[in-house]
Amino acid sequence: MSLESQSGSAAASLKMIIDSVEAIAKDTFNETETTGGSKASLRHFLNQLSISEVKAVHFIIQAGRTPSWLRGSSSIESLYLDLNGIESEERNRQIYIDFLVSTIDRLPTYIASYSEICGERYLDPFDELGALVQKDSAHSRSSD
Repeated sequence: MSLESQSGSAAASLKMIIDSVEAIAKDTFNETETTGGSKASLRHFLNQLSISEVKAVHFIIQAGRTPSWLRGSSSIESLYLDLNGIESEERNRQIYIDFLVSTIDRLPTYIASYSEICGERYLDPFDELGALVQKDSAHSRSSD
């Protein structure tokens, strides 16, 4: 598979992950009582992802949560590296997941904000980030 098609595949995979996270988060609004069902579902879903994918979801939420951060940059890569680094730090996995679960009611807003800001900056919200996830995953496989 060519590097370009691998990158496209990674971007499509990341888009599906974000769509799933958003759907789970939106279920929170449909719950009539605070059973924690959506939070448990989100935690379970995130635990099934690779550390690289969890880091990408975390990045999107942080970028959508702090719009000025992304607006001040022309590159997703530099922001991603500042926030997450390229090292696959399994110990941070739970920190990222706990943060994402704690903000479940605002995740759709943060995802929309991230996509909107990327559009304003003429950045594809998933292509560059998908390539970074792919690079991060390859790095963590090679260091095992």
